[in-house]
Amino acid sequence: MRLKPALLIVCILALAFAMSCGSDSPTGTGGEKYSRETPEEALLALAFAMANKDIDVYDECLSDDFMFGFVPHDCEDAGVPEADPWWGRADDMASTDSMFSHPMVTKIEADFPVNSSSSSGNERAFRCEPSIKVTVEPDGGGEPTVYFVWSSWLHVKLVKDEADTNLWQISEMREELKETHIMGGVLATEPSTFGSIKAMFRRLGECEIAPRSTPECLLESFEWAMITKDITGYAECLSDEYLYTFTPEDAELIGLPVNEPWWGKTPDVDCIYNLFTATNVTSINCVLNVVTGPDATEGGFAFMLEPDIRVTVNDGWGGEPTTYWVHGSWLDVEVVPDPYSSEQWVFEKMEEKLKSPLVSEAGAAVEQPTFGGIKAMFR
Repeated sequence: MRLKPALLIVCILALAFAMSCGSDSPTGTGGEKYSRETPEEALLALAFAMANKDIDVYDECLSDDFMFGFVPHDCEDAGVPEADPWWGRADDMASTDSMFSHPMVTKIEADFPVNSSSSSGNERAFRCEPSIKVTVEPDGGGEPTVYFVWSSWLHVKLVKDEADTNLWQISEMREELKETHIMGGVLATEPSTFGSIKAMFRRLGECEIAPRSTPECLLESFEWAMITKDITGYAECLSDEYLYTFTPEDAELIGLPVNEPWWGKTPDVDCIYNLFTATNVTSINCVLNVVTGPDATEGGFAFMLEPDIRVTVNDGWGGEPTTYWVHGSWLDVEVVPDPYSSEQWVFEKMEEKLKSPLVSEAGAAVEQPTFGGIKAMFR
């Protein structure tokens, strides 16, 4: 039987419509196909979202009650207590959107291979071994930094999508270190965690639109300049009158007078430039934890900071890299309005002080890494 032309056209259009709607695989914002028809495919969709920096697809992969659980070492940076180390959906989405949209994040690679699985009712649980690489290229050029997640397991719980029970969503991710002695939050050649990356972009996201627009955003801009080895951004954080005051021990290392244990902006920027460009420095991590402040001063505001700075050096002789960890000192800082831009802030002063003199059981002094000590290494 031959169909009449008009009926044939109707059948063709109906078939085309059926083909377009018959696939349950949603379409990403770039037009690519992905699926959440099985729990395994939901993980692939999450990897797809990260690789394509597609926040809409990422959003669809998470259930309304999604939670992310941090390892203890990442809790402080994430702003959660170790006793309750969880982020809700809103915090996770904000951090991920910040990472996806950040102009210095040039590439994300993600894979969540399943190591083991279990099921209970309508829930599925996977133990995944995440392989994630986030490439950050400093503004104005320079060597990129790669944040490489390989030191942890992810325990992932998946449930049916309430809006479409033919699809699956992730309701929980809980991270676990492979080795309990491995710390997350460091980069490149050192182990990093998924949570440490989330925490980093959570902090930066609040000040991305207007860097240095508040004293708190100045602290984050300084952290980001250190992490990405951005010497221009670092220099912009310091006023022309900037002074860095060393501990007596570090001043002696540099050869500064006892009664004038400080230097100004030019030698400080020159030193940090040496740090950023040293070929054996594989990674830098920097967190400036606020202990007190902001307290009003005559010209601006004062903070007492507890620096957590890690500089990883690989001498290339086949041995383990060395990480210099600044954690035994305070930084008393003063920030003032930038004279070249009244809507931004700069550091006027930084003074480092040891928390306490550390001594060994035999009474001998124990080396205590300081920010000034690192500056002395690269002066």
